[in-house]
Amino acid sequence: MHDHSLALDTAYHCLQDQGYKLTNARKAVLHVLFNEQQHLNSSEILDLVKVQDQKVGRASIFRALELFTELGIIRPTNYD
Repeated sequence: MHDHSLALDTAYHCLQDQGYKLTNARKAVLHVLFNEQQHLNSSEILDLVKVQDQKVGRASIFRALELFTELGIIRPTNYD
């Protein structure tokens, strides 16, 4: 199993253990986050998720990012 697959499974379990559903938006955002080999800003994440699933709305993507941050799945990085 690849490292990103293991991380993705861990993120899925974290969400489920906390009582959150694995919505299409959350899955799409997680796939983008764990399949990219670089740090992404929110605009890049938005663009890449839209390539995967055009039905996922901007607000859903940002809510997912906020939730993942709260749960410790990701952490924000500030670029100077």
